[in-house]
Amino acid sequence: MTMIKRDPSFELKKHLSSNWANDDAFLTAVFNALSFSFPKGEKFFMNSVRAFKDEVSKEMSEEIRMFCIQEATHTREHIKYNKLLCELKGYDLEDLEDVFIKKLEKSHTNKIDNKIRLAITTAMEHITASMGASMLKGNLVKSDNPVADMWKWHSLEEVEHRISCIRCL
Repeated sequence: MTMIKRDPSFELKKHLSSNWANDDAFLTAVFNALSFSFPKGEKFFMNSVRAFKDEVSKEMSEEIRMFCIQEATHTREHIKYNKLLCELKGYDLEDLEDVFIKKLEKSHTNKIDNKIRLAITTAMEHITASMGASMLKGNLVKSDNPVADMWKWHSLEEVEHRISCIRCL
């Protein structure tokens, strides 16, 4: 499986204000909260791998490029998701994102180098790929709606990242 550039669009408004994940308020809240971590996290991941683009093979450089394209698309879709969720629920987007921004700012010190940032990215990508595989198997969200479809699309691409990493070893 290779990484593919996709440009999805999801009609979230109708379902995002409901308990879209299996009609389960807790599971819905978990996924909604997770979404707030993605825009800043995805940017961190892209910067982490780009730091090595000039030190790798041509094949790996292409993998980095495709990874960044997918991550940028994830960022775009989660920004839309988060803004809409805040509008529908009356949440303060800035307050919710600040939690993640402050944590990521700590990773940009002289004490943490590019290799450690890449290790953090690798670990987080492993976690999201594992969660993505469970999602695609129907073990997490069984709902059939555009919000669930968005998470399934994101999950598929996270699994592609894992497979791409294994292929490049």
